[in-house]
Amino acid sequence: MKTARPIILVLLLWAAPAMVQAQYNYSTNTDGSVYAYSTNGDGTVTIAGYSGPPWAVTIPGSISGLMVTGIGNDAFYEGEFGPWPLTSVTIPNSVTSVGNAAFYYCADLTSVTIPGGVTNIGDFAFYDCGRLAGVAIPGSVTSIGEEVFDGCSGLADVTISNGVTSIGVDMFDGCASLRNLTIPGSVTNIEGGAFEYCSGLTGVTIPVGVVNIGDYAFYSCSSVASVSIPSTVTNIGGLALGSCTRLAQITVDAQNSFYNSTNGVLFDKSETTLIQYPLGKTYGNYIIPNGVINIGTNAFENCGNLAGVTIPNSVTSIGTDAFENCYNLTNVTIPGSVTGVGDAAFEGCATLASVTIENGATSIGDDMFNECTSLTNVTIGKTVHSIGQDAFQYCSGLTDVTIPGSVTFIGDHAFEYCTGLTSVTISNGVNSIVDYMFNGCTRLTNVTIPGSVINIGNYSFYYCSRLAGVTIPDKVTMIGMDAFYQCLGLASVTIPNSVTSIGDSAFQNCTSLRGITIPGSVISIGDAAFDGCIGLTNATIANGVPGIGNDMFLGCTSLTNVTIPGSVTSIGAYAFDYCSSLATITIPKGVTSIVNNAFGDCASLTGVYFQGNAPSPDPSVFSYDTHATVYYLPGAIGWGSTFDDVPAALWAPVIQADGAAFGVQSNRFGFNINWASGQVIVVEACTNLAAPVWTPLKTVTLTNDVFYFSDPQWTNFPDRYYRITSP
Repeated sequence: MKTARPIILVLLLWAAPAMVQAQYNYSTNTDGSVYAYSTNGDGTVTIAGYSGPPWAVTIPGSISGLMVTGIGNDAFYEGEFGPWPLTSVTIPNSVTSVGNAAFYYCADLTSVTIPGGVTNIGDFAFYDCGRLAGVAIPGSVTSIGEEVFDGCSGLADVTISNGVTSIGVDMFDGCASLRNLTIPGSVTNIEGGAFEYCSGLTGVTIPVGVVNIGDYAFYSCSSVASVSIPSTVTNIGGLALGSCTRLAQITVDAQNSFYNSTNGVLFDKSETTLIQYPLGKTYGNYIIPNGVINIGTNAFENCGNLAGVTIPNSVTSIGTDAFENCYNLTNVTIPGSVTGVGDAAFEGCATLASVTIENGATSIGDDMFNECTSLTNVTIGKTVHSIGQDAFQYCSGLTDVTIPGSVTFIGDHAFEYCTGLTSVTISNGVNSIVDYMFNGCTRLTNVTIPGSVINIGNYSFYYCSRLAGVTIPDKVTMIGMDAFYQCLGLASVTIPNSVTSIGDSAFQNCTSLRGITIPGSVISIGDAAFDGCIGLTNATIANGVPGIGNDMFLGCTSLTNVTIPGSVTSIGAYAFDYCSSLATITIPKGVTSIVNNAFGDCASLTGVYFQGNAPSPDPSVFSYDTHATVYYLPGAIGWGSTFDDVPAALWAPVIQADGAAFGVQSNRFGFNINWASGQVIVVEACTNLAAPVWTPLKTVTLTNDVFYFSDPQWTNFPDRYYRITSP
């Protein structure tokens, strides 16, 4: 060997910039390959990098007279700067340590020789070496990192020599070609995920001496048919044998002090906890032995052969995901002895049609029946007090449900996308219709909301397109954002005086809604609250409401009558835009702000009646309103001949000379006088217009913008003429 020329140094620094932060030496072989290395404190060498060809590499035992004892972190790592077509590696006997990610993603590597002197193999050392076909781990190895051979999908032949004490975390995860494996008797610990997704593994012998089998250790080893647990095992982690779809038999040594098996099913020693039901068992119905108290987490998960299960009255707890994705399970009765059910216990049981939760059970967990698409009947016991988030989400076959009065809490999304649900009865006790509770229940026509409810959450009835009517109880204070959005069939809704807040788009696109009254208790109305309600003809806003938000009645093309109270001070952008049937509207004197397009595109608008001073103008308030005239009261200030390019004129009292009120009634001649509330008028009469002598008949202050005048003396005169003046 000889010292590398400067040109080689430059090449290496360009090819592997991660090296530039350390002080490396470089050495070139006669074949042109280059090693970067660092000198250890004891005068030995650690390989830090390599540049080839050749790609069939034999690492030298010494460099520049110094012994090579280590292969450093990322030394042959292809992923960042490669790929380098490294095909084989022979590690010299002098090496004791293989660093983290030393051969990470060497995708063309087919063989590696690890000598008997190696004591440490770091994390990810051979990660994703997809063409590596075989490896022998010498007994000298006392420390193995995580995911050492993870993703080595072509690895078929593995020899682990006696002396190795631990199979590391995710060590062979995803090694789908691995068929058979002998674990030596020296091993005491099989870490979590050690053989996860080794789908080709058909046989494995767990030797006496193993104490721990970690979480997911053999998860989804779909070809394993049987497993024997030796007497020394004290811990089997969660899902250690989960999703092993051909596993038909789990056997436990009779001398084991912690575990037992009956008919191939794994229990704790006392058989009070059912830990794992083998997914490969062929019979369809299983009776859980009486005496079992706990059905463990994931105990039956992905058990496609299970068609029925009998849960005895001894059971008090069903663990999280216990029956998840048991897609052939058709019915289940949860006995009253069960006081706790974990999340997603029956999630994804696609053929589950009937569920009975007997009295005694207290809760339905999150996602408990999520995606049970065939569920048509559920009976909830009267002791259940909570229904968790997503509990019945996507139960598209569920047609009706009754929630008993014992229930005080229901989680978000509880019945979301139950597209077959037509009727819901919620008994008194629930205090909130939560966010997304019935979102997407497109066939829901009837829902009973109890008087105990104080809140209707965001998106709670979103897109319930067939919901025809709803009564909101008089304790409700908030109607959330998009609460009834796109409820196309909603024809009527009563908002009680308890409501203080209506969220954005709360009733948007409720196209069948005909009338709405917003009580004075409402102090906050979000944008677009009634946007797109094309069937809405009448809107009454009670005194107390402080403002009309942006887009509030946008596109309400049938709206002909709107009552705006004196409490309103602002009208937002596009509030009445495209209300094409609106002919007149009265703006109370408290309004100081009307912003752009508030009344834009109101093609039928002819009169806008202001009861106060001119508000601060904003461009295009009356955009495209070609027939509109603005009217203002005597004494009001800020007005001119136009307002926002719309003609402006004095608003005078008008005798309504048509309609049912005009004419003789009860032997009196009468008529309506229309003007602004609070204005004082004098009704005068005379008998000769050629030489009039006007006599005051009545002085009155108008309320509700109208006053009905009647004259009992009209029959005493051959002619009688009337006029209205100021006092």
